[in-house]
Formats: sequence, structure tokens, C-alpha cells
Amino acid sequence: MLPRYAGIAAIAGFLLFSGCSDVPKAVESKVEVKKGPEIPAGPILALTAYYKMYEVARKWSPDIQPLGLSAIDAESLPGEDGKFPAWKAMFGSATKRQAVTYTYSTVEHAGVLKGVRSGSTVPWAGGGAEAQPYSNSDIKIDSDAAYKVALERADAWLKKNSDKPITEFALGDSSRFPAPVWYVIWGSPKNGFAAYVNATNGKVFGK
Repeated sequence: MLPRYAGIAAIAGFLLFSGCSDVPKAVESKVEVKKGPEIPAGPILALTAYYKMYEVARKWSPDIQPLGLSAIDAESLPGEDGKFPAWKAMFGSATKRQAVTYTYSTVEHAGVLKGVRSGSTVPWAGGGAEAQPYSNSDIKIDSDAAYKVALERADAWLKKNSDKPITEFALGDSSRFPAPVWYVIWGSPKNGFAAYVNATNGKVFGK
């Protein structure tokens, strides 16, 4: 869910003149091209992608609050050990009374372009019980650590359902939990296995 910031930065040029005769000499020019930030290949950690998006989103509105972060199409773009090729984030702005989505991807897939891209905005009047903003300082557990904890919780189920892929890997906050949580699900919500991992201390919720 995210922004569009592409690659070519500034082009700086300068002229070199040779000789000291009264007769004008040929002018030699050089042009230096500064490239934008290099995009890594393959799956990346959630917070690596998140802070790329956050940096750009702050230019949209300095008072942004994170509302959610998730792997894009986890089933079609499978990850490894909690890393995925593409992530999306949503931010809310109280001053603008809007929420905006950004994406960061290392691949091009189904309309998602590489790098940071911005999406459309929607009206936003603040958080609710089921989806509320949180602070960057609340997120101390990255997606690889959350995956490890969730995998341990799902171990028994996965031994019987080893063919079920991760279909959703997301971060969010609600009044149900004392802190933001990572939500990891294998299979479908109805016939799968879900784990909730505290994004502040890495502990799993539930029995």
C-alpha cells in the first residue's frame, strides 16, 4: 500500500576548459549521474521496508501515525523466515484527517512496482477499537523473530498440514491486545492456523 518514489536524482554537470591561448579551445564536458537508492533483491524484513515507507510518508504529513503493516500477497509472493519481497503500510494523519497507503517492493508483481510507491488516500477520523494507531517505539520485534515464535506455536498443526502456506503476515493494534501484534496465518482463517505475537516483547498470545 505505498508510495511512488523513483530512481533518478540530480544530474550535475561541469565544463573543463583547456589551454590559455587567445584562440578558444574545444570544450570538454562531463556529466555525473547520481542514482537513487539501490533496491535489494529478494525477500526483506518488514521493518526494513517499513522505515523506507515511513521516511517518504513523513513528507506527505509530519504527524503520521502507523496503522498497519503487512506482506503483500504472501501466498503468491512467498517469503522465507519472515521476510517477503513486498510489503505495504498504512499511515494516518490527524491534521489531514486522511489515511494513506504505501508499498515497498523488491519485485514487480500484479501492479506493484519496485521501490517505494504511494497509493490513494481515504478519510480517517482516528483509530477505533479494532484498528488503532501505534508508535514506532512499540515495535521492537521484527518479522523474522515474529515468524520464529509463530512457527514454534504452529509446529504441531504444521506437522499434519505441511502443504499449507502462509497466507497472511501482518502487524496491527487493537483494544484486544496490550500491545501491537504480529498476525501470522497458515491456510485459511476458517481451516488454518493463526498465531498472534506481541510486537513489543516477542511473546505469543493465547494458549
